[in-house]
Amino acid sequence: MRLPLTRLFGPSVTLLGLLALSYLGLTGRLDLSKLAGNLTSSAPEALVGPTAPPSNKPENLITIATFNIQVFGEAKTQKPEVMADLAKICKLFDVVAIQEVRSPDARPVERLVGLINADGSRYASTISRPIFRQASITHREQYAFVYDTTRIRLDPERVYVMNDEEDRMHREPMVASFTAIPTGADGRRPFTFTLINAHTDPDEVTPGAAGDNELDVLADVYINVRNWEYSRHGEDDFILLGDLNAPSDKLYGLAKIPGLTSVAGPYPTNTVGTKTLDHVLVDLETTGEFTRKAGVVDYVKDLKLSPEQAALISDHRPVWAQFSSFEVPAYSGPIAAAPATGEAR
Repeated sequence: MRLPLTRLFGPSVTLLGLLALSYLGLTGRLDLSKLAGNLTSSAPEALVGPTAPPSNKPENLITIATFNIQVFGEAKTQKPEVMADLAKICKLFDVVAIQEVRSPDARPVERLVGLINADGSRYASTISRPIFRQASITHREQYAFVYDTTRIRLDPERVYVMNDEEDRMHREPMVASFTAIPTGADGRRPFTFTLINAHTDPDEVTPGAAGDNELDVLADVYINVRNWEYSRHGEDDFILLGDLNAPSDKLYGLAKIPGLTSVAGPYPTNTVGTKTLDHVLVDLETTGEFTRKAGVVDYVKDLKLSPEQAALISDHRPVWAQFSSFEVPAYSGPIAAAPATGEAR
């Protein structure tokens, strides 16, 4: 069941804006062909697999990750060894979308960034407001993005949390747009992209929830963000990532979006290695910057930690994907389906 755009973006949605985007689509000034893929999703050709990314951060390649840091609050920040491991893990990536920050403020993330930067690194963060369902306001979570400012630039004007006035999602997603900082550009444009950070509830992504499945609602979020950012900023690269509490073959509405693919394969993403719950979803038709390399970090195998140490970090493993720091020519294939358009914010 679709969640209309006017319920997702807020607060200043106007009829004039809706009419304007409709006009742009009809007249061809809003080129939806750059946003549409073909009718079937294709599997990645050469994935790295269940392993950590290169630790030396190759030039002109960036690594984007998702990481549910289980109950990341004050208690976890008081465990020096755990925080040191978290800092080591986050430094593997150029930008990491974090879920399950449990704090009334940004202090856990700020402390993590401080540890990352203790060796002279230059990471920064942006964090959402506390998010909660109206029926359970005591259960609050925040999203965050932590990123390497020497390789990634955040657009602070394009950071927001979706507006869910009808309370259809447990945690409405956080959106942020970034630009890679390549070296030796030689006139080539840097890769710009928009990330949609999501954490869906397992009770709302199970079979039998026809019309109310959170992944169906999340599919509408993806389409609406895509249309909004493309119409306003010309953005054509969108990556949805997070803890979706669903395997790759049970993504419901997300699986119906042409080209959108969970790129890290079927590998387990929970720490004990039994379930695939976390995803980096890339449109393989529009985002040619994806290098076809992705993977899942196994704490025990890749970072040489004991199972006990791994369990203290999180019950989820980080999932990552690699991209070029340069834009590739925009996709210009046929329109598979004209997605809904609308005014945002």
